[in-house]
Amino acid sequence: MFATRVATTNLNERLDAGFYHPEYLSLDDRLDSFGAVSLYTLVKGVSCGPFGGNAIADDLYAEEGVIFVRPLNITSNTFDDASVVKVPKELLKKYGLKVYSGKNLYFGRVGMPCVSVINAETSISPNIIIARLDSAKADPDYLYAFSSSRYGLSQLKRQLKEVAQPTTSTDAVKYLKVFLPCREVQKYIGDKIRQAEMLFAWSRNRKAKVASTLPVVNQETDVIIKEACFVSTKILTESRLDGWFYQSSYLKLEELLRKVGYVKLGDLCKRVNAGWKKSDSYFYYYEIGGINVSTGTIDADLIRACDAPTRAKTTIRFGDVVVSTVRPNRKNVALIIDDHSPLDMVATSGFSVLRFRSNEEAALYGLWLRSDDATMQLMRWNSGSAYPAIDDEVPLHILAPTFDSKFVEMMGAKILDAHFALRIANKLSKSASFLVEALIEGNVTESQFIATQKALEFGDTSQDRAILSRLKTEGMDGKGDPLFPDLDRLYELLEQANH
Repeated sequence: MFATRVATTNLNERLDAGFYHPEYLSLDDRLDSFGAVSLYTLVKGVSCGPFGGNAIADDLYAEEGVIFVRPLNITSNTFDDASVVKVPKELLKKYGLKVYSGKNLYFGRVGMPCVSVINAETSISPNIIIARLDSAKADPDYLYAFSSSRYGLSQLKRQLKEVAQPTTSTDAVKYLKVFLPCREVQKYIGDKIRQAEMLFAWSRNRKAKVASTLPVVNQETDVIIKEACFVSTKILTESRLDGWFYQSSYLKLEELLRKVGYVKLGDLCKRVNAGWKKSDSYFYYYEIGGINVSTGTIDADLIRACDAPTRAKTTIRFGDVVVSTVRPNRKNVALIIDDHSPLDMVATSGFSVLRFRSNEEAALYGLWLRSDDATMQLMRWNSGSAYPAIDDEVPLHILAPTFDSKFVEMMGAKILDAHFALRIANKLSKSASFLVEALIEGNVTESQFIATQKALEFGDTSQDRAILSRLKTEGMDGKGDPLFPDLDRLYELLEQANH
C-alpha cells in the first residue's frame, strides 16, 4: 500500500492508483530529464501478431521453416531457441502472416512484461509485439539492453492493462521512453549483447561437435506405440508387467546396447537424494522448465529462493547431473554450473540427481543423457498416466557406454567450457542492462564509457575490466556477489569464441 499526491498536470486517461506509484513517477521524471524519446522514433515500426482466422494452429508446426515466436520463447528476457517451433514459409504466406528478417525486438503481450532480441527470419504469434530495428537510428543491441533494464521493463509493467490477464498494448511499446546516449556509448553497451550472442553460438557448436563423437547404437528413433509380440518370461521384470515396457523397439535397443558392452549408469555414478535444505532462512529450489534446463545447464545464479517446509536432504554441488523425473526427455537433463562448490542449494522433487567421479565425467555423461539412445531408455520406463513420469532410481538403470579416461578428460573439459560460455553469455546480457541503469543513475559517466570503448578498439581491456569488476549480481556497486568473479575466464572464452 502507498499514499501519494499527484499533480493534476500529471494525470492522464489512467485513473488507477497503481499507475501513479511514486517509483513509476520518479522513473518517468528521470527519463524526461535525460531527454528520452519514444521507441517508435528509433525503429521502422511496431506491430503485433495477427488475431482471428489467420492465426497459426499447432498442427501446422514443422521441423523446417521460419521461426514462429511465441511468448514462452522470451519470458526470461532472452531468446529460448530450445522451445522454438517452425512454420513453412509457404504456409505463412497462405495464411497472410508476415515474415520478418534481420535483428528485431520482440515483446510479450500477456503476463509480466518481457523482451528479447532475435536475429533471424521470424513470424510472430498474436501474443507477440515486434519492433523492427533500424541500425541507422540507434544501435539495435543497445535498444534491447535498455528495454530489458529496470527502466524499460518498469515502464511496461506500469502500462499493463488488468483485464482477464495482464496485457501489454502495442501503444505501450511504441511510446516506451528510451534514453539514447551517444553512439560510442551505445556501441560499448551493445557489444556486451553481441559478445553474449557469440558465446551462445560457440557453446552450442562446441557441444554439437562433442556430441558427434559419442557412440550411437539405435538408428531408429520412432517408437511403435501399438504392437503385439511374444515376450520370453526370462526377460520379464516383476516391477513392470505392462505391454509398453516390452515393445520390440525397446527390446531391440536393449539387445544392441548389451552387445556392445554398455553398463548400467548406476555403475558409473551414484544418485543423490535431493529435497529442501534450510540455509539462512531460505529454501533454494530450481523450477523445472527454465531455459537453463533446456540448454543442458543449470546456472546456480538463476535458482530462486522460497520458503517451504523443512525436509533435510543432501546439498547439490557443481558437477551434479540433474535428470527430470517428470516428462523425461533430452531437454530435461542438465549439469549444475557454479563458481563455488559445494552449493548451498537443493532441487525440488521431480528430479533425480546423479553424482559422477569428476566434473569432466559428469559433463560428458550429462551430454550423452540427452542423446536418442538415452532418451529412448528413459521414456521406456515411463509409468505416468496423465503425463510421462519415472521413478527417481530409473536413471541408474539406463545402459550407458564406458569411455576411456583420456577421452573423458579431453571431451569433458570441452563441454565444461561450453557450459561456462553459456553461463557467461547470460551474465553479459545482464551486464548490458546493468550498464544502462548505471549510466542513468549516475554511477558511471558517458565520458568513462567513451574512453573505455576507445581503449578496447586499441586492444586495451584494463578500463573494461575496471567497469565489469564493479558489477554485482544486483547491479553496479550494488549488493550481491561479483557478476564476473573470474574476468580472466571471461576474456579467455571470448578469445576462443572469436577464432
